[in-house]
Parts: sequence; structure tokens; C-alpha cells
Amino acid sequence: GWVPSDELPHLFDPPSHEIITANHRPAPADYPHHLGLEWPEPYRAQRITDLLQGATKLTPNDFARIQADTVSLHAKALVPLLLAHARPHDKPERDAVELLAGWNANASADSAGQAIFEQWFYELVPTIVGDDLGPLVTKDYRSRFSFATRFLVLTLTDPKVAVWCDDVKTPAVETCDDAVTTVLGRAIAELTRRLGGDIGRWRWDAVHRAVFPHGGLDS
Repeated sequence: GWVPSDELPHLFDPPSHEIITANHRPAPADYPHHLGLEWPEPYRAQRITDLLQGATKLTPNDFARIQADTVSLHAKALVPLLLAHARPHDKPERDAVELLAGWNANASADSAGQAIFEQWFYELVPTIVGDDLGPLVTKDYRSRFSFATRFLVLTLTDPKVAVWCDDVKTPAVETCDDAVTTVLGRAIAELTRRLGGDIGRWRWDAVHRAVFPHGGLDS
């Protein structure tokens, strides 16, 4: 069937005079109609809201600046949780933790902090759930960044959910401190392999590149 048009999510000249969308859930959780199953966390929408706060007489250049903004609320939400569980073992790990502790969460091209955070984040889900879900499900799940983010936030903040951090394949009972620290070491080792041993020279654009081939000319 069809959702009646007047019951679709909509706004018309709201009091804020702002309508913001960035692929996040367009209606509250109690909305009665099914619109979809997987919504990105509202970090981008919140960042747009923050940048518009108090702004007046906006120009095209203002919107271009918003469009090109690189501050990551995803990193602002997760980095403190990761640092709270990190127990660095050696100087490279300590240097990485110190760098992230002072990082402003700006995912600019030259950001070493963004490179470290993303490598750390990307490896966490398979480390925590791989022993429980198996390789096929884990491979699919790790690409679902919004689900992975919600799962990690819950696991690292709720003691009842923290049991996921234990590796069921070992006789020991691992904690979330163990899991987060193990992955920190792997992330630093991988970035060192790809970018060299000088953490101050690491860059986000050296490990994160987007290629946009011309769709009309693809063979």
C-alpha cells in the first residue's frame, strides 16, 4: 500500500526557518509507517544545524563552506570512548593516544588524527564480534557504519553489553579494555606499514581516496 501523502514526513516553514536533511531518519522512532531499516547516525545533520545556529543573511559562499566542512561529529562521539578504554603498551601507541587526545576532530586531508581514528574504528567491529558472528556476517556488518557505530557506543558504555568484548575462542575472559587496546596496536601497525614510522607525517588523504570514474564511459 501507500502512505497517505499528508502522513509522510514533512515540514513547511518551521519556526526555525530551517529544513535540514542528510540521510538521517526523517521521522521520530514512533512514526507509524515503515520508511526504511538503516539510517545513518545524524552527525551530518547535527553539524549543519550547528553551523546554521545564529547565522543570518546567508550567502552562497556560506553554504559552500557548510558543504565542504570536515569536522567529524562521528569522531567527537567515539574518540573519547576509545581513549577511555585504551591501555597503550609502547611509544607508538602512546603517541597515537596523545595525538588523538588533543585532536579537534577535523577530518581534513592532512589529519593524522582522522587516519588513526578511522583505522582504529574500522578494525574494532570484526575484533569484537568476529568470534561470535563468523567471517561472512562480520564482513557484511563491518561495512554498515551506522549499525557498527551504535553497537560500539553501546558496548563501550553499557556493562551488560560489554560481554561482546570477550573472545569466546580463548580460555581467558577479555574486557573491552583488552579489545580496544589490541585493535589500537593493529591500527598503528597497519598505518606504520603504509605511511612509515613518523606519526607526525601521517595524513588522512594518504589512506582514504575516492575515485569517481565516468559512468557513461565505463566498459
